[in-house]
Amino acid sequence: MMYVPREKPDVYTRAAIEMAKKNAKAVIEQILQTLNNSGESVKIFSANKIRWLAVDNLTDLENARRILRRGPDFLDCLAKTQVPLH
Repeated sequence: MMYVPREKPDVYTRAAIEMAKKNAKAVIEQILQTLNNSGESVKIFSANKIRWLAVDNLTDLENARRILRRGPDFLDCLAKTQVPLH
């Protein structure tokens, strides 16, 4: 999960494109490292108590849909949890 400041979408997009050109299977950590290497401030926070479903491909999407069909309230804790973004 990545938070992108409202005023910096172009910076993050450029870093993602740069990594994708080098490695089509780049992971978020590589994009964050690219941002850091270019002098951008990279801040992290713990998301340990947040439920989420990673969807990186069609198989993940089908699995997420299956989970949500069985338990549509799976992600409800998000509305009850407030996590600082910076």
